[in-house]
Amino acid sequence: MISKLCKTKLYILRAQINTSSLEITKEIVDSRLRNAIELYIRSFHNKQTVFKMSKEEILKLLNQALELEHGAYVQYLSHAEVVDGINAEPIIERLKEIANDEKAHQEKFRTLIGLLGGVPSMGIAETHPAKDIKGILEQNLKDEKMAVDTYRAILEKLKKEKIKYYDFLLEHDIRHILMEEQEHITELELLLGTQGSSY
Repeated sequence: MISKLCKTKLYILRAQINTSSLEITKEIVDSRLRNAIELYIRSFHNKQTVFKMSKEEILKLLNQALELEHGAYVQYLSHAEVVDGINAEPIIERLKEIANDEKAHQEKFRTLIGLLGGVPSMGIAETHPAKDIKGILEQNLKDEKMAVDTYRAILEKLKKEKIKYYDFLLEHDIRHILMEEQEHITELELLLGTQGSSY
């Protein structure tokens, strides 16, 4: 039979073990809680950084697009002045109409850049001289395809990195510009007699 003294010692030992376990458990919980909080804070800051970077990248793409439109506007008007020959008039008219479309695109891109808090570029993409009607049409067709590729890249970026409350606004305007650039491709191909070659 266990003596009262042994029982008392066992009770004290059991209490010490329970207290020790409680302290260990509390330390583990506190440690895990601190780690979870730190992880959340790091995750939050990383998300903020990713969003900021994606915004800067999209602004860069928008300014590249704006510079393409600056160049296209100047190029179409310049080319329209050097077209000659018996069939020159309808081609000149069409080149000037496309130039006006590019001017409207410039205004849209400037607005979008401003809405995102950016500064619209005053730069101009490289322009290309051409001497004859075929050369003019081929060069502008090539440049229109470059514009379409650029605008596709912007749309893909928007789908990947949502810009909170601006995504649908940006997608709507850029998609509209993209559709008009594709129309320009079909029109230039028609003038070249190569309809559907870019399909």
